[in-house]
Amino acid sequence: MAEEGKRVTLTNRWKAWYRIDPVWACVGVGLLLASFVSLCYHFCFFMSGTFTGIALICMIVFASLLEGLFIWRAIAKSKDLWWWVWFWGAWIMGGVAIWEIASYFFGSRI
Repeated sequence: MAEEGKRVTLTNRWKAWYRIDPVWACVGVGLLLASFVSLCYHFCFFMSGTFTGIALICMIVFASLLEGLFIWRAIAKSKDLWWWVWFWGAWIMGGVAIWEIASYFFGSRI
């Protein structure tokens, strides 16, 4: 995958994924891009709250679809990756979602 002695970067991992599974690698990059664009729109303070709220929901949907793709492809390659599904899906994605919801309901006004 990588040259001897060279650290494996995210780009190198994606290139290796693209060589093995080009369609799903491109779908993954597209979902990542859509998630980042939605996040940028969510941070546009000069737009209405409805628009930034919709952007937040879109970001969550795109990130969840991307995570689902990662999990599905990992499980398709190896049945021993249940720990990865639990750790990344439940702790990272779930933690971010819970934190965002809690900050909305329990956070103070600006």
